[in-house]
Amino acid sequence: QAEDGIRDKLVTGVQTCALPICSSFRGIHESLIGYAGNKPEFILCSHEEIAASMCNGYAKIEGKPALTAAHGTVGLQHASMAIYNAYCDQAPMVVLAGNRRNGSERRSYVEWVHSVQDAASIVREYTKWDDNPGSLEHWGESMVRAYHVSNTPPRLPVVIVADEDLQEDPIPADFKGHIPKLGAHTPPAGDIGSVNELARMLVAAENPVLVAGMSARTAKGLDLLIELAELLQCPVIDQKRRMNFPTRHPLNHTWRNRAVLADADLIVGLEVWDFYGVVNADRKSTRLNSSH
Repeated sequence: QAEDGIRDKLVTGVQTCALPICSSFRGIHESLIGYAGNKPEFILCSHEEIAASMCNGYAKIEGKPALTAAHGTVGLQHASMAIYNAYCDQAPMVVLAGNRRNGSERRSYVEWVHSVQDAASIVREYTKWDDNPGSLEHWGESMVRAYHVSNTPPRLPVVIVADEDLQEDPIPADFKGHIPKLGAHTPPAGDIGSVNELARMLVAAENPVLVAGMSARTAKGLDLLIELAELLQCPVIDQKRRMNFPTRHPLNHTWRNRAVLADADLIVGLEVWDFYGVVNADRKSTRLNSSH
């Protein structure tokens, strides 16, 4: 059984949980509803892929992670496509994977056959970080780290394996409930020397072009790209992987990208996935000065 308030603290930093019905989350279900007063808010889903997709949409609207859960190996496989979509979309998401790692505890056929030694391996190739906490103290630390890692650009899904025994065993009498504070963190930034060199190249170029991929993560980022383009009076090509640049802005030349790139003497890629494809497939054999 959980003490009032402690379980709520252990799911820290997350305001919304989209969870499917599953036996590997009995403890978390009971704790959120019976002990935490449905805080963070519990949203019941009928399928793991739906739950994970909801988290993707929540991140794009609210700009912060939501938490989803998957039942054992089968549930994580169900959610895998939506988790991959969030990975491609650079959307933050915290995924809980239910699992029973104690090989001697074969309490239920369904739970046991849906458990595995390394649950997170199913989606490890397209998640940013994963952990398998072995204690409540470890769980609290992992949740805080998961929130930070997922929410730090490039923002991506992370996975925490939720052991069934850890969910359901009584809280130790000496457990003090220490959970690290979220605190402030600074996103990664470009080397100032490289940024200054790029600025000199942009000023010296006669026909610079900006190619935007996943660059504008916020409304402020969009405003800054507009300011840069207007300052340079250079065309912008929006690869439409995100809302990077206003469609009707006079410097938006996405519709004539081949012609613009062919005339450029400097191409700057802003978080472009395939820069080689930009400067080769689009500009054919023309040799251009490029920066990524």
